[in-house]
Amino acid sequence: MKEFTFDEMKKIYSGRKKTLFNYMKENGIDAVVFEDCEAHREPALRYFTGYSCDGLWIACQNGKNVLVAWDENLAKENGTSFHEIYADV
Repeated sequence: MKEFTFDEMKKIYSGRKKTLFNYMKENGIDAVVFEDCEAHREPALRYFTGYSCDGLWIACQNGKNVLVAWDENLAKENGTSFHEIYADV
């Protein structure tokens, strides 16, 4: 199996998010919220962002989105800030 570099994975996640944003625009969806926590596992959070710990991801159709990690220390270990804001479009 191929080992992807950090930059390659970043492009993959960006492409997945763009596909989601386009779908949202085409279907009149303004925003979506994905929550991954101990009580509710949501694989879409990792699929779209690469973040593998508990967190909340809010994505708007204009491409602005925010990832909120539940555990600040785990987020830092994974190279993600506590509140990471993206503008993917």
